Amino acid sequence: MKYKMKGCEVECTPEEFLALIGLFSGVRDVVPSVVVKPPQEAPQTPETPQMEAPRGDLTEGREAFKYIVETWRDNWNKEEVSVDLAELLQEASRSTSRGDILSFVGWTGGLAHATYSCLVDTNEGGADLQEEVWEMMGHMVPVASITFPQLSEYYEYVNPF
Repeated sequence: MKYKMKGCEVECTPEEFLALIGLFSGVRDVVPSVVVKPPQEAPQTPETPQMEAPRGDLTEGREAFKYIVETWRDNWNKEEVSVDLAELLQEASRSTSRGDILSFVGWTGGLAHATYSCLVDTNEGGADLQEEVWEMMGHMVPVASITFPQLSEYYEYVNPF
């Protein structure tokens, strides 16, 4: 029979196993004839993989998403809008760049991160961009959940900033 004891495996009869326990506890002097195998090394768990660069180029997805974000920024908090924002997202969901947009948003870590990375270069006026992005997400995500549901899945439910 095989018995496990303190991380090692012992092959012996039950009587030999009891004698071995007695030896370790100091009760017996006689060493039983058993085969003790060294403990097997635990399988190595791979390290957390580092995020690898995507196979394709992200510039197309970034540019397409940047257009959406800048258009949204110019129109979402105004009384009169020049663009139908729901239609903008619906067109993006049907466009050939849909996969590129989703790859870019996923690569950046989520919708708020992707929006921030698109707007940080064009932030004029010194406004608190992180707060503005978070407010935009509160408006964009409900619309996206209907018109571009795959995009809304990248919403970070906790403010990442």
